[in-house]
Amino acid sequence: MAEIVASKDFNEFPYEEQNRILRYMYDVINNTYYDSQLPLDTTIRINIISSSTVARCMTINPIKLHHRIEFNQLIINESPYTDYRVWPCFLENTMAHEMVHLFNRIHDIQDVNSVFKDGKFTVFGYHNKYFKKAAIEHGQSCKRTNGRIGFSDTHLITYFPLESWMME
Repeated sequence: MAEIVASKDFNEFPYEEQNRILRYMYDVINNTYYDSQLPLDTTIRINIISSSTVARCMTINPIKLHHRIEFNQLIINESPYTDYRVWPCFLENTMAHEMVHLFNRIHDIQDVNSVFKDGKFTVFGYHNKYFKKAAIEHGQSCKRTNGRIGFSDTHLITYFPLESWMME
């Protein structure tokens, strides 16, 4: 697998172009690994998230089943993630990870289990075997993170080339 390299750092793109890049990644991953079965109207945006998470998948309208994938602006616009040698693979893997959550959410699959510790459930749980199964079925490798419980370390097995407008 050849390394994918951009010609400039991600944070050098204007905000609209950053969103366009993320939308492109979503559309290509949806087409390649999901046969375009994920909702085309899913909102993709960069936002300030008040946690240390890189990105998250949410259902913003359960009646209309409208979903949103948000990237944490405070993290993705920081070094080293914006480095032109790193951001294409970093963002692709993050997008693909969140799309597994979206797939599972649409199919009513509970892919994150809460952990009971110190007499209460944690807000953030761990990625369970259902997350792992969906990730592998949709073109990702999936393993435990640093030997900890859960399967949150995911990577696309193959990467797609950058569009010319991402290289300008």
